Formats: sequence, C-alpha cells, structure tokens
Amino acid sequence: MRILYLHQYFNTPSEGGSLRSYYIAKAMVAAGHEVVMLTTHSQPTTEKRHIEGIEVHYLPIPYQNAFGFWERIRAFFHFAQASYKLSLTLPAPNLIYATSTPLTVGLSAMWISKKLKIPYIFEVRDLWPLVPISLGILRNPVAQWLSKRLEKQIYQKAHKIVALSPAMQSHIQSIAPKKEVVMVSNMAIPQATFTPTDTLKVAYFGTVGYANHLEYLVEIARYCHEYAPQDKPLEFWVVGKGARYEAVKQLAEAYNLPNIRFFAHKNAFEVGEMMRQVQAIYVSFLDNPALASTSPNKFFEGLAAGKLCIVNVQGWLRELVEEHHCGFYANPHEPSDFLTKILPLLSDTALLLAYQRQAGKVAEECFSVSIQTQKIVDLLRF
Repeated sequence: MRILYLHQYFNTPSEGGSLRSYYIAKAMVAAGHEVVMLTTHSQPTTEKRHIEGIEVHYLPIPYQNAFGFWERIRAFFHFAQASYKLSLTLPAPNLIYATSTPLTVGLSAMWISKKLKIPYIFEVRDLWPLVPISLGILRNPVAQWLSKRLEKQIYQKAHKIVALSPAMQSHIQSIAPKKEVVMVSNMAIPQATFTPTDTLKVAYFGTVGYANHLEYLVEIARYCHEYAPQDKPLEFWVVGKGARYEAVKQLAEAYNLPNIRFFAHKNAFEVGEMMRQVQAIYVSFLDNPALASTSPNKFFEGLAAGKLCIVNVQGWLRELVEEHHCGFYANPHEPSDFLTKILPLLSDTALLLAYQRQAGKVAEECFSVSIQTQKIVDLLRF
C-alpha cells in the first residue's frame, strides 16, 4: 500500500527532536508499505530525499520556536496548502497518515481525502485548541469557535484516530464518540544504563517553552543549593531550546546558582550521550489541567535509558511512575517536596538502582519501539 504521511516537523536522528514519525515510517516500510513523507525545512527550495526507504519531500516553510502567535499560524496554514498542492502532483496514495501538531495538518488530510477519495488516519499529539485556550494563548472567541469546529470536523471525517495518552483518548471520544480511537503513546528505545555516582545529576531534555515552565526547575535548584546536605550533592542540567530558554537561563544566573547548567539543542546522538551521564530526568509542564494529557517524548527516552523519572505534572504520568516505582511526582509549587523525595535516593544507592531498573523494565515491556509501532501498522489494515 502507498501511504502519504503528513508531518510538518519530521525529524531524523541526526537532527534531534521527536523521532516518533521516523520510527513509525520505518515500521510501515518494514511491513511492506511505500511511504511518502511531506514535511518542511528552512531551506529556500523544495527538496526530495530518500531516507532509509522513506521518500521525504521537504517544503520550504521556515519555523522557529521564537515565532510569535500569528507567525506560527501563517506557517501552519502555509503547510496545509502547500502539502495539499504537492500531494496532487505525486502518484496517488491508498491512505493518508496525518499527525499533529499543528491541528491544521488535518486540513490538508481532509482536502486530499476528499479530492482523491481515500481515507485518512489522524494522530493527535496535543489537544489543540484545548491547550492554547486553557493557557490563555488563544483568547479571541471567534478564533476559539472556529478552532473547535475544525477539530471536530477533522476527528469526525477521519477513518481512525490515534491518541498519545489516555486523557487525549477520552477527550477525542467525547467529541467523536463513533470513531475508533486507539491509544499509542510515545515510544522508548531500549538503551538502559545504570550509573550511580557521587553527584546525582538531574536533567531536563527538550523544548524550553511557556508550557514547560522551566522556572520550576530553577527554583528547585535554588532550594537545593541552600538546603540540600553538602555530602549529597545535586546537579541540574537543562538541555534544549525554545522561546523561554534565555529567560530561564538568565533567572538561574540572577540567582548565581552553581548547581545548574544550560546546554544548547543537541541532536539525538548527542542527547543519548548526555543521557548516559545523568541519573535522573525531570519532566516539566506548567501547572494547568489541560497539560495533564501530555505524552512527552523525552519522558519515554528517560525510561528507556533507565533513569529515575521525576514529573511535576498530574495525570497519567504521575500514576505511571508511582505505580511502577520508577520515579516520583514533585509538586512544582513546593521545591521542598522535590528535595524530601529525592533524599532517600541520594542516601541509598541500591534504592536508586532499583528505581532505574524499573524504568528500563517498563520501557521494554510497555513502550518499546517494536510494541508501539506495531500498533500503528495494525491500524493500516482496513
């Protein structure tokens, strides 16, 4: 079967960022399907590449995390239009697999589906417009109404829907109750490494944006610098990029904290090397109920690397780390809660190793690439 895969921000390991579509597309190819990926890059012209059996078409639509709201919206609609036009110049596919974000990728899927009379599967990575409305980013009542209407249309016209978390699945089912909605979370690439050291390093990997609110981690570093026992040193790393990167770094510098370090964006290989050097990962989101549905890629990478997984968000991630004893929830508004919960793990190396081994076990048994991508491949049968 020929599959047209729509993903505005497709990445490969050499580029860094989320690799979900890379592994899904490879699994589709391994299952005997022909995969054509439509995506974007910041170059001035359209480019076609063949990457491990995937035919990738790069459209010249620049995008940066520092873009303002309307700049982002323009980029989103530009891709919807450009991908639709390009798709009509290519050999006709049998199926469309479209993944958000942004939601507007669904527009292209609907247009192509209607024009070519073929079905599409829509993958929901973030609940849009619920999240921007809840965060106060999308305030215009007319824009909210139009966004919700678009969301409902995309869900209802899809052949099947993929959700990345149980909360996302429930939300989608409330809007499109007659549709098949399958939960396929992000995936973990087995690479477990257990590394106890004298200094316990806690790292945040990923986007440093408004929704991540890394100010929480800076306040934790500040509290630990003042109150953590000197014989049990803690070090914090922030590895990534985003609209709030410089502001968060400046806050740490204003506090003159010696226990937190900042590193610019790394590709997947460099992140893997840095992951091997830390003992724990920190997953950070702004304290907002709409973000409890999140399924962050770096959380699953942390599981796969056998790291203690610390989350500051309520919902299924907290339930997962507590149920499987592979991490803990730290109240983002109480830095003391973080220190209280990590102290036993600083004092007891065997306990830390037990948590890390549990993380690796959960990754292998529940979220491995082979398990998660097979769920997607199974959906292609219709």
